[in-house]
Amino acid sequence: MLTPSEIQGMVERKYPVYLRSLVTGETMFPIRIRFGLPSTTDEFANLQKDVTTLATGNFGYTIEYETKNTRKYGTQNLPSQVRFDSEEQFIRALRKELEVEQFRANLAATMARLPQLKDWMASHIKWMVEFGHIWDDVLLVCEYFLANPRPGLYIRQLPIAVHTKFIQENSKVLSSLLSAILYDGTKEEGDAFEERFGLKPLEPMIRFRTLDPGLLGRLGVSHTEMGVTLGAFRRLPARGLRVVITENLMNFACLPDIPNGLAIWGQGNAAELLHKVQWLSDCDVQYWGDIDEHGFHILARLRTAFPAIKSLMMDIQTLHRFHRLAGRGASAGQSPTNLNQDEMDAYLEVSSQIIRLEQEKIPQSYVIHALIRESQRE
Repeated sequence: MLTPSEIQGMVERKYPVYLRSLVTGETMFPIRIRFGLPSTTDEFANLQKDVTTLATGNFGYTIEYETKNTRKYGTQNLPSQVRFDSEEQFIRALRKELEVEQFRANLAATMARLPQLKDWMASHIKWMVEFGHIWDDVLLVCEYFLANPRPGLYIRQLPIAVHTKFIQENSKVLSSLLSAILYDGTKEEGDAFEERFGLKPLEPMIRFRTLDPGLLGRLGVSHTEMGVTLGAFRRLPARGLRVVITENLMNFACLPDIPNGLAIWGQGNAAELLHKVQWLSDCDVQYWGDIDEHGFHILARLRTAFPAIKSLMMDIQTLHRFHRLAGRGASAGQSPTNLNQDEMDAYLEVSSQIIRLEQEKIPQSYVIHALIRESQRE
């Protein structure tokens, strides 16, 4: 026989179903929880104890009894099921009165203002509850985008009566809601919120250096070292260059002159920053990162976007030569699958030893020699 705590668990699992019924208009009462008759082969004291526990532990349900004749104990009136006859009884038992009141109010407001969200609400009950305390602001955002699709403003410029970080802090639920309203749920997730809903993105800056003074005029830039938005960087007429991407700022600043060369500071997230820079596919690109798991993962992600990319000083020979300079490393997850054999050998060694050879520890003389050697291979 079920105990009151077990019944409580079963009822709590029905709570989302109940909230969904408020959206869809389905009827679910009375709710009956069957658990079979108690075993009449138990000792009578145990049987009485179970029946008493069910009755005294009642947190709001109705108990149905069934008369049963037993050979051992004679005629007994035993519980056969518990039930909740009404919403009021069910809600009171769960102590959800205030939450349901708020849910009903938010549901009514949504159906009055944005009835096209009915199906969305029925399939996102958890979010309706989680964001119930800010639901009016959520609806304000939805109404604005419905009236002004793809407004072309920064998020904080939007003339919506919510605080300036509201959209950013609640972008996940808003993205789902706006997709249902503006795209009828047909647009796949994946794009950043700004791109998905026609807002102006706050673009990251790309810092780069021309390693050949002759590139200034060709690229239309005024200084050998500059920082520009990612969008401006993508528009540079930079095909056919020799590009070195490095994560360390000092190494970036100390790269020597290279004919037709351009250096990019990866800032630790080169793969995420540069994967949409299409002209890199028409350049000879080298990546110089730390010899550790994270460095090889960045290289692997870059190689997904730019299959021809080469690594620079991320080989087993460099690792062995400067092994004494290596420090403690950290795991970066599953092994990359698109490293060449030399890179994989180095990856397996740093992974097994949990070490990291930082690129800035490699002597400048070795760096210059490696760059010259790479130039001679071309």
